[in-house]
Amino acid sequence: MLLSSAPKKAMAALPNLEPLRSLLLSPDVKMTTLRDGSGVLLNLRGGEVLTMNETGMFLVNRLREGVTGAEELVALLEKEFEVEPGVAERDLAVFASQLSTALSRVAPPPFPPSRR
Repeated sequence: MLLSSAPKKAMAALPNLEPLRSLLLSPDVKMTTLRDGSGVLLNLRGGEVLTMNETGMFLVNRLREGVTGAEELVALLEKEFEVEPGVAERDLAVFASQLSTALSRVAPPPFPPSRR
């Protein structure tokens, strides 16, 4: 692999993840992590059951912990799963879009969640 001195591309395509965190913290969303790291999210209001692989649950847990910066999440994905930056950025964008759509019928919590 050749190293490039080109500047790092900005992550403009990645969404603001704070609203997604609010949805994940809603009392209408229940979550279970399985032994293998995968898990299940249940959207009580919308009636959807979402199955997640280990990477999806990793992201959900980081979002629930208050990590909402796209660059930080990409860096955590790169480190935890040993993926290239472009792959991590693309996966995060797709994941956030799909999860937002699946949770769109959830009412956010009545008060903004506090940052830890």
